[in-house]
Amino acid sequence: MDQLPKLLNEYFEIPSTSSQRKQEIESHLESLRKQRSNIPVCKQILQNPQSSTSYTHWFCLTVFEELLPTWNSKMTVSGRQQVKEFLWTLLINPQYPEMFASFVATKLATLIVHIARQEMPSEWPTFFEDVLALQTTDPQLCLNLLKLAVEEFMFIRQDSNMIDMQQTQLKSIIASRAPRICHVVIQVLDHIYQTQVQRIGSNSPSVSSSTTLNVGTAFYSPYKSELASLSPGSKTSDLSPLNRHLLNSYESPLNRSLLDDAHTVPLVYNASLDSHYITLCQTSLDIMHSLLSWIPLEDPLPVQSIVKTLLCYSQFTDDSMSNLGSQSLSCINEVLQRKYTPQGHNEFISLLINHISEILRYLMSSQDSSVDHPRLQDIDSDYLCKFTDLIGHFISQHSYKAETENGSHFSEFLRLFYNYTFAQQSSEDFLACLDIWKQFIGIMLDRSKKMDSTASTEYLIRYHGGLVGIVDALFKLKSSSSTIWNSEERKLIEQHSLDVIVNVADLFPSDILQRSFDLFTTHSTTIFQRLDGQSPTADTMRECTLSIEMALLVFGRISHLFTNDFDRTFAASFALVDQFCTFQEFLLRHNVMLNESLPTTVMNTLILYVHWFTNFHQAAQTNSEMSSKFDNLNQLLQFSSSRLLRAMSETVRPDLFKIPHVVKCLSELHNIAFNTTSSTRDGLYQFATNLFVLPVLNAKIFEEEWKERSRMYQQLMQPLVTAFVELVQGPNFSNTAQQPQIQQQIVLSIEAFVGCLHAIEAQGTFPKETVFEALQATIASSMSLLNVYSNDNAMLCVLLDYITLLFNALRAQNARENMDLFTQTIQLFMQMLKGESLTKHIQQNLGSAVVEKAINFLSTTIDHPHKGSSTILPQIISFCVQDLYPQCIDGNNTFFDSIRPLFYDMLYRILLNHWRYFFNARVGIALGGDPTDCKNETEFMAIIQIFMLSFQGTHVDMIKQTMTIFEQLNEKCRLFSRPVFVQNIAPSIIKCVLDILLQKTLELLRDDLIQFMGNIVTADPSVVVTHFFIEKCKSFTKEQQNMLGSRLENIKVL
Repeated sequence: MDQLPKLLNEYFEIPSTSSQRKQEIESHLESLRKQRSNIPVCKQILQNPQSSTSYTHWFCLTVFEELLPTWNSKMTVSGRQQVKEFLWTLLINPQYPEMFASFVATKLATLIVHIARQEMPSEWPTFFEDVLALQTTDPQLCLNLLKLAVEEFMFIRQDSNMIDMQQTQLKSIIASRAPRICHVVIQVLDHIYQTQVQRIGSNSPSVSSSTTLNVGTAFYSPYKSELASLSPGSKTSDLSPLNRHLLNSYESPLNRSLLDDAHTVPLVYNASLDSHYITLCQTSLDIMHSLLSWIPLEDPLPVQSIVKTLLCYSQFTDDSMSNLGSQSLSCINEVLQRKYTPQGHNEFISLLINHISEILRYLMSSQDSSVDHPRLQDIDSDYLCKFTDLIGHFISQHSYKAETENGSHFSEFLRLFYNYTFAQQSSEDFLACLDIWKQFIGIMLDRSKKMDSTASTEYLIRYHGGLVGIVDALFKLKSSSSTIWNSEERKLIEQHSLDVIVNVADLFPSDILQRSFDLFTTHSTTIFQRLDGQSPTADTMRECTLSIEMALLVFGRISHLFTNDFDRTFAASFALVDQFCTFQEFLLRHNVMLNESLPTTVMNTLILYVHWFTNFHQAAQTNSEMSSKFDNLNQLLQFSSSRLLRAMSETVRPDLFKIPHVVKCLSELHNIAFNTTSSTRDGLYQFATNLFVLPVLNAKIFEEEWKERSRMYQQLMQPLVTAFVELVQGPNFSNTAQQPQIQQQIVLSIEAFVGCLHAIEAQGTFPKETVFEALQATIASSMSLLNVYSNDNAMLCVLLDYITLLFNALRAQNARENMDLFTQTIQLFMQMLKGESLTKHIQQNLGSAVVEKAINFLSTTIDHPHKGSSTILPQIISFCVQDLYPQCIDGNNTFFDSIRPLFYDMLYRILLNHWRYFFNARVGIALGGDPTDCKNETEFMAIIQIFMLSFQGTHVDMIKQTMTIFEQLNEKCRLFSRPVFVQNIAPSIIKCVLDILLQKTLELLRDDLIQFMGNIVTADPSVVVTHFFIEKCKSFTKEQQNMLGSRLENIKVL
C-alpha cells in the first residue's frame, strides 16, 4: 500500500507507461484491492484526503466495494457496522463537497446506497430517514442519495447476487417510501419555483381578455411558502432559505391535503435560474421520473399536486432551462400514459387542457413584433418532441371527457393544436402531430359508431369544419412540400397525410370526395392547356402535378367506398373511373412531353380499383345497360394499360380464361403489343405469361396441368419465336440486318421476350421451365446477333440487356443447357470490344451505355461461379485491366462518372467470388487458410493496382469506395495480413495516403483516410517500420524509431 500513490500516478499520469507495464500495475492493484488488511490504511487515507490524489481516493473506495459480494456471508455484524458508520460519517462531513473530486463523491454515495441495499430492512431500517434528514443541511446530497437509491432499489442489475425475494422486498420498500420521497422532491421544486426563478420580461404572451382560455394564464405553484412562519430568532435562522423551507416541510404532516393549497406564483415563460438550483431541480425531476414510471398512482401519493408542480416547470423553454422543461414533460407523460384519472377528474382535465393550450398559444406567438415566425422555431427539439407526446397522451386518454365537460374549451384546444401542427419545421415533429390527428379521428369514428344516427350526426357536425380544414391544409401542403422537405421525407409525409385524409373520408365521405375531385379536375385542366400548346409556368405545372397526384392517391385509398357499396355508388364511381381513363389516354398521347410519374400514378390508382372492375364486369353479364357502358370504356386504354392487367394477374388472379374478352386479347396479343410503347409491351407480355405460369388464387397446379400449360404457352409464343428465328437465320439476313425495319422487328421481338422473362424472374422452377421451353429456340439466335451488330451501339444496348436478363432469370436452365454457349458468347464479345474497336464504340453515340451494359453482362459470370469459370476468368481480368480501365475508367473524363462505381464493384466481386482462384482458400475459410499461399499473383496485383491508382485521382467517391472495398476484403479474407499485400501493396498505399494527408488535398476524407491507414498499419506494423521510418523519419535516432515501433506494437495488441 505504501507504493499505491506511485503506482496510480504511473498508470494514469505518465504517458510513456507501456501497455505491458499497465497490465502489471492492474494485476498488483487487483491484489491490493482484495486484501482486507488494507482497509485501515484506506480509512486513514480517506480521513486525510488532502494528502492524496483523487485516483488514490477512488482506489480506496474500491477496496470497500470489494466487501459487497460477501457482505452478509463473510463479514461480522460489528465489521459491517464499522464500515458503514465510517463511510456514512465521511459522506455527511460538512466539508464533503470540498474534500473529494466529483467522481469520487459520486462513488462514495453509490457505495453507501449499495450497502443500504444489502442491509435493508433488517440492519439499516432507518436508511431513508437518515437520508431525508440531510435535506435540512445538504439538500443536494439528500437528492443525490435519493436518486441513487430509487435507481438501485428499483432496477436490479443483471450481475446482482440478490435473490428474487430480496429484490421484491426492496421494491416494496421504495413503494412505501415513495409518497414521502415525492413530498420532499415537490417541496424542493416548489420553493425554488416560488423564490429563485428570475422573471425576464412579460409572464406570458399577450392574450385578449375575451379569450376562452384566459383562465390558463393564472396557473400557480401548488404550495404556499412557509418561510413566514419562521421568526428571525429561530434555531434555523442560520440555514439557507431553501434549507429553512425544507425543514418546515419535513416537520409538517405527510398526509396533509396538498390539493387545497392555492397557487401563489403565475406561470413564467422567460425565466432563469442559478446553475446550483438548476442542478437541484434536474435531480429532483430525475427522481420523480423514475418513481412515476412504476409506483401506484393512488393515495397517499398526491398525484394531482405533483402534476401541478410539473406543469409549472414544463413551461421552461429557454436554452438554459429547456432540460427542466423536457424532463417535466417526461414525468407528466409517465402519468398520462399509465391512464391515470383521479376521482375528481374534471379539475384535473381542466388543469391539463388549460395549461397545454397556454403553452400552445405561447409557442405560436412571435418573439417580438419584428419577427414574423412563431417561437416554436427557436425551441429545443427535445422539448417539442415531449410536448407533442403530451398532447398525444392527452388526446388518447382524456379527449372524450374533455369534449363532454362544460367549459373545458376543447374546441379551442384543437384549434391551437391545428396551428401548432402546420407550423412545425421538421418532418419528424409534423409526422408526430399527424399521428395524433389520426388517433383522434379514429376515436371519433369509434365513438360515432356507438351512437344512433341522430346523435352521431350531431356529434360529427361539431368537428366537420375543422377536420375538413385539415384535409384542405394537407392538400395545400402537398403542392408546396417539394420546397420544404427532401424527397424521402415527402414520401413519408405523404403516407401519413393520406392516412389522416382517409380517416376523415370515413367520417365525411362526400366532402372529401368532392374536394379531391375538384382538385383533380381543376389542375388536370391546367395540364391539358400545357399539352395543347399553352404555357403555364414551371412552378404552376409542378404545383398542378403534385396536387393531381395527391388527389389520385386519395381516390386510390378510398376505392373501398365504391367497391363495398357498388350499386349505390355506381354512377359516381363510373364517372370517376371514366375521368381517370380519359386523363390517362390524354397523357399517353403526349407521353414524350411529360415526366413519367403522373401517368404512373394514374395507372396505380386504376390498379387499386381492380375489385371495382371485377364487380363491374360481373354486373355487366346480366345487365344490358352496364354491359353497354363496360364495352364503351376506351378499348385502346384497356389494352395499353398493361400494368392494370398485370396487377390483376399477379394479385387478384381470377380465372381470366373464362372471360371471352381476355381470350380475344391473347389471340391478338402480338398485333396489339407491337403497336404500343416499349413499357406497355413489357406489361402486356408479363400479363400474358402470368396467365399461364401463375395459378388461380388459392388453387394448386399439378404436374400434368403444368405440362398442359407449358404446351399452351408455347403455342401462344410459337408465331413470334418462329418469326424471330427465321428472320435471324434467314439466308439474306446478313444483307438486310442493317435495314431499319429489320432492326425494329428484332427489337420488338426482344422486348416481348423481355416481358416474358420479367414475369418469371422471381418465380419458382415450374414457371421458369415453362418460359425456357418456349424461348429456348431463340437463345442461340439472340447471341449470334452480338457479332452482327458489333458496330451498332443502340442495338448492342438492347442485346446486352436481353442476354444479361436471359442468363439471370433462367440461370439454372441455362447452366444446364447453354453454359458453353454463354461462355463462348462472352469470349466473342470481349474479343469484339478489344483495343481500337472499344475506342470506336466509346466515340459513338451511346458509348458509355454500351460500356455500362458490358459490365453488367460480364457480371453474370462473375457473380455466379461455375465449373468453367477458371477458364474464362483470366480473359475477363485481362479485358478489364488492359481495355476497360485505360480507355474508360482512368483519367478525369466525366463521360464515365456513372460507370466507375460499377467497374470497381465488378473488380471487387471478382476478388470476392473467385478468391480461391487467387489463394488456396474460399472466402468462408480464408481466416483459417495459409496466408502465404498466393496463386495467380500477376492478375491479383493487376486488379489491386487499379484500386491503388484511384488514390492518385480526384474522384472523392472512388477513393472512398476503394477504401471500403479494401476494408471488406480485409474483413472477409484477411487481406491486410497477407504477405503479398504487406510486401508489395501496403507501402505504396501508405505513401499515397500520407501524401494526400500532408498536402491536404482531400480534407473531406481526412478521418476516413487516417482510419484506413491505421487499419493497414496495425495489421502488420513492420510496414511502417521498414518503409515509413526509413523515408520519413531520417532525422530520428535509432532509439526514437524503436520507441515508435514499440508504440505501434502496443496499439496492435490493444
